[in-house]
Amino acid sequence: MLRTALIPIAAALAVCLPGAALLARSSGPHGGVPTVAQILKDPKDDSVVRLRGTIVRQVGPKRYVFSDGTAQIDVKIKSKRFPSQRVGDRTQVEITGEVDKNLRKAPELDVASVQILLDGSN
Repeated sequence: MLRTALIPIAAALAVCLPGAALLARSSGPHGGVPTVAQILKDPKDDSVVRLRGTIVRQVGPKRYVFSDGTAQIDVKIKSKRFPSQRVGDRTQVEITGEVDKNLRKAPELDVASVQILLDGSN
């Protein structure tokens, strides 16, 4: 009887714990949201971050410069990750991705999602 009661609890934990681990990795210093300046100063390779700001310009295929007002960072964004609406240099977005710490160049982000917060083109 006890064994059958533990199975649903174990299943619920298995579903919840990976999400909790992702949220813990998404936190910046002292549990806050990280800034680009903080990421550049102390990059944690493969850490998942969520940033708000603008995509300033495209610098190559799938490569862009992102700014949150504290600094700029290079980001890699596949076309399938972009929303269907046009994203201009004044469009406020939220990006989520992994920090890619390189030995020979500045850290960059491999973006998993782009969400439009405010269209600044008007």
